[in-house]
Amino acid sequence: MRIYKAKLEFVDQNLKGRLDHDDVARICHLVDFDETKIDSKLASYITNEKYRGLEEFEWQTSKTPADKKAERQERERAADRKRIYKER
Repeated sequence: MRIYKAKLEFVDQNLKGRLDHDDVARICHLVDFDETKIDSKLASYITNEKYRGLEEFEWQTSKTPADKKAERQERERAADRKRIYKER
């Protein structure tokens, strides 16, 4: 129980929002309360140094194919408007 409470405190301080108390209990149970194995499992959830400070919403920056198509169509329309304006 001492190990579990210590790991809960660690998660509350360092991994808030990524793991909850049920996750910690599951990890502890899976590795039979072996403290080194628990530490290695929890370490896999820690943010790498180069990503510290980034907000969670900034992680997903990729565009869907539909977004790419819409942007391409908008660029083509803008180029057409510019071409038509020059022809006048």
